[in-house]
Amino acid sequence: MRLALLVLLSLCCPWAMAAAPTPVFVPHAYSQEYPWTRGQYAGFVAALDADCARAHSLGVEYLDGKHAAYTPEYASRIADHLRDEYRGCRPAAIYVTGDNALSFARAHTGPVFSGAPFFFSGVNDASVRPQLDPLKGTGVFEEKAIAPNLRLMREFDPAARDIVVVGDASETYRAIEGDIRHALRRHPDIRATFISATRIDVAQLLIRHLDGTAMRALPPIARSPNEYIIDAAELRKAGLVLSPAPQDEVRMLNAAPIFYEANRPVILGSLFVVVILLLISLVSLLLLFVRKNRQIALTSRQLGETKDSLDRAQRIAQMGNWDWQIAEDRLFWSEGFYRLFGLRQGQFEPSYDAFLVRVYPADRAAVDAAVRRALNTGAPYALDHRIVRPDGSVRVVHETGEVLLDAHGKPVRMIGTVQDVTHWREAEQALREKDAHLEHVAYHDPLTDLPNRALLLDRLRAAVSLNDRTGGRLAVVFIDLDRFKTINDSLGHAVGDAVLQAAASRLKNLARDRDTLARLGGDEFVLLLEGLRDAEAAGAVAEKIIAALEKMLHVGSYPLHISASIGISLYPDDGQDAEALLRHADAAMYKSKERGRNTFHFYEHGITERAMRRLQLESRLRRAFDARALHLHYQPLVRLDTGRICGAEALLRWNDPEDGAIPPDHFITLAEDTGLIVPIGEWVVGEACQALKRWETQARLPEDFALHVNLSGKQLLQKDLPKRLADAFARAGVSPARVVLELTESSVMESEAMGVAVMTALREFGVEIAIDDFGTGHSSLSRLKLLPISELKIDRSFIRDIATDSDDAAIVQAILALSAKLGLGVIAEGVEHAEQEAFLMQHGCLRAQGYRYARPVPERELLRLLVDSPSLAPREPVDAG
Repeated sequence: MRLALLVLLSLCCPWAMAAAPTPVFVPHAYSQEYPWTRGQYAGFVAALDADCARAHSLGVEYLDGKHAAYTPEYASRIADHLRDEYRGCRPAAIYVTGDNALSFARAHTGPVFSGAPFFFSGVNDASVRPQLDPLKGTGVFEEKAIAPNLRLMREFDPAARDIVVVGDASETYRAIEGDIRHALRRHPDIRATFISATRIDVAQLLIRHLDGTAMRALPPIARSPNEYIIDAAELRKAGLVLSPAPQDEVRMLNAAPIFYEANRPVILGSLFVVVILLLISLVSLLLLFVRKNRQIALTSRQLGETKDSLDRAQRIAQMGNWDWQIAEDRLFWSEGFYRLFGLRQGQFEPSYDAFLVRVYPADRAAVDAAVRRALNTGAPYALDHRIVRPDGSVRVVHETGEVLLDAHGKPVRMIGTVQDVTHWREAEQALREKDAHLEHVAYHDPLTDLPNRALLLDRLRAAVSLNDRTGGRLAVVFIDLDRFKTINDSLGHAVGDAVLQAAASRLKNLARDRDTLARLGGDEFVLLLEGLRDAEAAGAVAEKIIAALEKMLHVGSYPLHISASIGISLYPDDGQDAEALLRHADAAMYKSKERGRNTFHFYEHGITERAMRRLQLESRLRRAFDARALHLHYQPLVRLDTGRICGAEALLRWNDPEDGAIPPDHFITLAEDTGLIVPIGEWVVGEACQALKRWETQARLPEDFALHVNLSGKQLLQKDLPKRLADAFARAGVSPARVVLELTESSVMESEAMGVAVMTALREFGVEIAIDDFGTGHSSLSRLKLLPISELKIDRSFIRDIATDSDDAAIVQAILALSAKLGLGVIAEGVEHAEQEAFLMQHGCLRAQGYRYARPVPERELLRLLVDSPSLAPREPVDAG
């Protein structure tokens, strides 16, 4: 665009100049009557006319320095005259002739014509040059060279009598002519002829300025206007030889023949020699070419060695490189690349798709996205991902790549490297695990592996902050083992440590995943409960803790009984920060110790409200039992191989008029604590046996049908329990062989000394005994094989994730293997999904119960199932809640 504008301006310039002439102002030192002035002006105008780039308009004034003395006052009057005469005139340049005109231009043209630059000629006084401002003026100084001319003439011919003097037609030339004539007075034997021309160098300076050259780039010209011209033919005729010094100062006419003409034979001979030399050079080049070929071969061999070295280096570094020609879709893989991917060269044509196939499926999208992003943006990329070798092994590689673009920014090539970093990643993982272990040690108790005080306070602060935003509730349960110091002091620290570990283990079993159980030190533990509905839930947890800890504990050969005093603080009721909640829970714990230990206490008023609700629930439970408001539901047991109902478990239910359905784990625990469980248990056995009799009468029960009834550990401590049960069976008219009594693993361990004798007596008159919730207690295998039991019921907590959790699956397989070794039957509880059923059948468990087959139902509904549908089709998975 800029070039087009310049061309357009150059085309339009002549027209523009013709339309608007460039103004130039010319003040002469002398009047126009002097030939010198006219000559200077004529030469200047002729030079301007030769400038075809523009037209000029000239304004001329004469200082008339010959008729009036040039003084500062005279110059000021001239300047005032010019200011009035040329008001508003803005010349592009000013041309002055003579020394006086130059003096006037330096002093007055700037103010009069607004700083227009001036150009001078005909100035002989070169001493003013240092005083010139290079931004305002420049021109030509004319130096006289009379004496050198005469010396040169005498150099040529001391006897010369006629000379020719050539110059311009200016007054300066005439003055010089006068000076020459004056000098020739000392040489009366010489006759002179004068020839003039009209070349004015200063006009060229002015034209260059008008063409755009800056004034600073136009220095004044200081040279002689003389030019020395000699006719070489005349010199030859006269037999004269010009010395070297004058030859440098003259222009020769009719010079001698050129070098080639004078030396043609020599030159042709030289050319022949050059041709010979060229032939010799050509032969030398051929020899050099052969040598270069040998060097190329050597270089190729060295390149091969370098490639082999590079391949070895890539093998050592376990890396490879690749080069993708995108336009041709041609991909190169190095030997190291094939080796890293476990491939052989030549098995297939390398391509981007073939590379992606060997990327680990889960990483494939990320790798492809990185490559596509690099192609779209031109930016390099680097990432770690996995690859799968043909043998199925998985390796971790670090891949880098960069894109080469063409002149249009389009990707044409991509190159990169791939390095096996599996060992590095494994080392990093080991280091991370070590760091995690160190962090675990820093925030956990070394004896029990529970969180320590620091971690507890951190989680408690986070829980307080969260519940402050959500409006939730939490509880801090402070647990202190009673009389632990006595155990530690009397039996030693080893036994004391074992007791602490056993207590921590029991507390862990009670804590939910979201809860935090910590050991503060000594015999003090803290349980942080989050997501509580109310204070009653915290009290229920405290009751479970007390019940769990007061069970018999065997450490070595020592049977020990431990208990705990518990204090509970609630957020936000009892404190707004972690420290306050912990402090208040500790204070409440000491209240429990004051009340006799083995109990819990809420901070401030919470315990009273809790106790009142518990007393009210106990009272309502007694009234419900007396009024026979309790009732039984039955859940079928199913054979997995046939789907046939092979038994039922009697389950106690209570619908309270005030609170509705009360969960069994609430009122059964209360019944055990108050001793009410013994009469309730007898009533359950009697009711269940009556139902069994009605089923035998109204339905055709299979021979292996058994009624499962739960017994409490407190009932097992009754010595006359076998007689009571025998009477119940007799009253109902059912065979003991149809009845299976279920005891929890923990209740058997608590009453082991007396309970084994009772269970043996029960077995003797035909009753089967099953361990319920097996796997959740702490029985040892050595004692388990001594118990007179016939069945194990696998707890639902192991069945729930059996298809996805390898630990649960291993536990169930171990229980099944143990049962087979001991000759015990097995029943799986809580089966809800087909995957669970398939796993159990695969590993030899053929009896189960759960919501997959039926929920607990009233007696009449179970009777209908026994009559109408003795084989149960699996139900769709449902929420167990």
